[in-house]
Amino acid sequence: MNINELSNEQLAALEAQLEEKKRKERENEAQERDTLKQLQHEFVEKFFPKLTEIARNLTLSKSEIFDNTADILSLKKQVYKTSDEAFEKQQTHTLSTRNFEKTIIIGYNVVDDWDSDLVSSGVDGVNKWLTGKLNDTNQDLVDMIRDLLRPNKDGILKANRVIELYKRAVKIGDSELIKHVQTIQEAYMPKKTSTFVKAKYKGENGQDIWINLSMSSA
Repeated sequence: MNINELSNEQLAALEAQLEEKKRKERENEAQERDTLKQLQHEFVEKFFPKLTEIARNLTLSKSEIFDNTADILSLKKQVYKTSDEAFEKQQTHTLSTRNFEKTIIIGYNVVDDWDSDLVSSGVDGVNKWLTGKLNDTNQDLVDMIRDLLRPNKDGILKANRVIELYKRAVKIGDSELIKHVQTIQEAYMPKKTSTFVKAKYKGENGQDIWINLSMSSA
């Protein structure tokens, strides 16, 4: 079809047809979006109560497990003559059957935290040591130490980096640097956050088989 050969009336009719076609396409797209929204709505309404019930049962079960381990952990502390301080620092406890066929592990998730005044004192000391003891020829060492003292995105030092820094300080052998790094270590006050429960059993070949208690890891 050569549109140059069409009359004004024919062109108007063709434009009307094209516009009608576009309108129907828009209507179909809008209907498909509405259908999708409705299907999502029905899906969430159907399964959300089931998920909240699962979450509630998991929370209740975890609380029940922790409550029922109180006497066991108290006796464990007594049997192994563990100090209050050491026992408080222990992040996990493993409980098994006599034949070790089944095991439940309970514990606390921990995040790094520090005594702000003490850690600032230690970091300042390390920075002063870098300025006073090192020069441009030691730039790689300066960069390495500063990298180990770099906080995460939340402004918190990473404990594993401080441990590595202490190893480097001992290797360097400077008593002043070691003292400042030890000050940082003394400022470490890990903070317990959420609790967790894990469970496993032995398979036919003696391998550990973990029970999936998380919908994220299935």
